[in-house]
Amino acid sequence: MRTVFISILITLTALDSVSQFVDITDDVNLNHAHVQAQLFGGGIAAFDFDGDGFEDLFLTGGEGEDKLFLNNRMGGYEDISDVLPHNQFKSEITSGVTYADFNKDGCVDLFITSFNREENCILLQNDCNGGFKEVTNRAGIIENSASIGATVIDYDLDGDLDIYVINYIWSSNVITNEEGETIGFDHTCAPNYLYENEGNMRFREVSGILGAQGNGCALAVTSFNFVDGRPGIYIANDFGEWIQPNELLVYDSITGRFTDVAPQFGLDYGLYGMGIAIDDPDRDDDFDIYVSNLGQNAYLVNDGNNQFIEKSIEFGIDNTHTPDTSLAVSWGVIFSDFNNDMWPDLFVANGWIPSASFIKTSFIDPCKYYNNSNGTFDDFSDQLELDF
Repeated sequence: MRTVFISILITLTALDSVSQFVDITDDVNLNHAHVQAQLFGGGIAAFDFDGDGFEDLFLTGGEGEDKLFLNNRMGGYEDISDVLPHNQFKSEITSGVTYADFNKDGCVDLFITSFNREENCILLQNDCNGGFKEVTNRAGIIENSASIGATVIDYDLDGDLDIYVINYIWSSNVITNEEGETIGFDHTCAPNYLYENEGNMRFREVSGILGAQGNGCALAVTSFNFVDGRPGIYIANDFGEWIQPNELLVYDSITGRFTDVAPQFGLDYGLYGMGIAIDDPDRDDDFDIYVSNLGQNAYLVNDGNNQFIEKSIEFGIDNTHTPDTSLAVSWGVIFSDFNNDMWPDLFVANGWIPSASFIKTSFIDPCKYYNNSNGTFDDFSDQLELDF
């Protein structure tokens, strides 16, 4: 069983304009451990639970309790997890979380994904009075899942926020050689879900009839306005080299169905996809995409016409190997201007996972920080001692 401890890092701007990170987790009272035997980390949501203008934190607990930390407006947090009704009889292995005001009452609700196949996901409605009500079954969230994460999207532009849920492996199958060594993968992937918001906190699962189930074992997802303002769902699939490359699902209001347009734009990379970050690191007024992987990560640079070219090695942010030359395993990734110089920097969370011998990994797999200066990245990971 794996326990993942949550650390909160703040940045201090140094004279050389490179961010310095200080661990303040204990100082701000964020004591939490995500426990999960499958070796996946947990999800986190930073949102304003009580409408006071300060962001609060929700963290999944895996096989343990989920946590809600209220921002005390003085630089710290208060554990108010007792307001989470599902914790009392929790059987779900909670894995991810997203949030939105699904019923338009001005208060932010939570959608929590569940990794175990015997359970469904969880929908918590904010009661606008300091608590939550679990409305999962009443809302129509009834499908069993192997869910890793979710994203919010108004796919049909009707003004209601819908939920796209990514699901992982349903049954595992490996390809072996004559010696019995694993040389490939042929898993059966669980179909993804699209919950259409029908109003009044009611949802209907429509992925099958709309062609939105996907074909891969998804590990990360994000939604954004892609071409001509149309919402797109970008999915990073694990084992993409063997089963299904990354997908970009776009809804066509004429046909009433989704289409995977990733091949048209150079976004159909076959990776062990783990995480997605989208921003404009070169500040050329279009978005670029970074996808984490087991081994070389992908930096998909937009040429200005929504054609994407992989340039991770060229920019020095491929993060292919660990210090002992094994393959790095990258998970969560984020672009953010950590040092306030107007250029989005890149943080990559690395961490060991067991693997087949032909994709050897290592316990020595520190996180990475790439400082962006005028569109050029420099690796400052060693100087910042990001060895957690």
